[in-house]
Amino acid sequence: GPSGYESLLDQGFPLPSLKTLYRKNEGISFESGISNDIFEFLTFKIITFREKDKNCVLLRDEMVIKKSKDKRL
Repeated sequence: GPSGYESLLDQGFPLPSLKTLYRKNEGISFESGISNDIFEFLTFKIITFREKDKNCVLLRDEMVIKKSKDKRL
């Protein structure tokens, strides 16, 4: 479960609620491996940030790993 993220919320970190995160991720399909699209988006987005807003954390608390073949290999 999201216990690591909930721990940060409990400590008062100014993070979005779990409900908000789940809602924002609805319909987004992620594949295994590194997503260059995500890094390109973040690079573009960070350009618009004020200096004080550039201190952030990209956190993925937990994931399910299942056996499958990567079709790209």
